[in-house]
Amino acid sequence: MPSICLTANDADGSSADDNQSKSSITVTVNLSNLANPLSSVTPYRTSSTENQAPLSTIPVNGGSLTIRLPASSIVTLIG
Repeated sequence: MPSICLTANDADGSSADDNQSKSSITVTVNLSNLANPLSSVTPYRTSSTENQAPLSTIPVNGGSLTIRLPASSIVTLIG
């Protein structure tokens, strides 16, 4: 079973997803309860080969987004 951890900061619209498993997983993140709705987020990934590497912007549709989390990585979403 995959092991992930999600933390969120409603004040600045950031969150961090931590995939501790040995395989990549795709997750849907529900952001509909944020005080300030987001239209997109920019992910930054940290892994064994990356240090807060910026990735392509992800649109937020209907208050949620879907993202692939590589194995043993941390992805920070900034909105």
